[in-house]
Amino acid sequence: MRRWVLGVITALTVVGLPSAADAATGPAVRIVKIQYDSPGADTRSAASLNAEWVALRNVTTGRVSLSGWTLRDAQNHVYAFGNLTVAAGATVYVHTGRGRNAAAHRYWGSSNYVWNNTGDTATLRDPKRVVQTCGWRSTGRGTVTCSQARYASGPSITSVSSSSAVTAAKPAPGETRSASAASSSSIRCSSVQAHS
Repeated sequence: MRRWVLGVITALTVVGLPSAADAATGPAVRIVKIQYDSPGADTRSAASLNAEWVALRNVTTGRVSLSGWTLRDAQNHVYAFGNLTVAAGATVYVHTGRGRNAAAHRYWGSSNYVWNNTGDTATLRDPKRVVQTCGWRSTGRGTVTCSQARYASGPSITSVSSSSAVTAAKPAPGETRSASAASSSSIRCSSVQAHS
């Protein structure tokens, strides 16, 4: 039994699961909060659409370019950041509706709500890989805080539930693994896939 456990630990080390330090460090820019249910009646007015947003924060002490980065929902509605550079420690809000882009406020330009109140997943990607996902399953307060989320790191994907992290080694080519953790929270870990 002891030899088998050592073999598993060795195999996990070879696969390259992120260390606790890697998981705590995470990406330079991360999703920190999502207002998925616009407060008040859903009128599709500019004010109502723009009250639905995703907040991203640069957690580093330097500027970070989001050139080639995207934000998408589970239905594959995609927002591209273009030439945006985020200042050190700054927060950027991506609003669903139309408006004038500025350093702290970007606008998707949609005439419909993007984030589903009954459940959705926000995926932040850099030009090469998934950086972070944050999701919810049901209506509640209309917001989800993603600051406790885990991040993609190297050859592994680490996601979140409210009470425990779920980590999976890189699947074999073409393989998909589903992961979930028992929790009463609305935050969930969805499909885990290897991203290059």
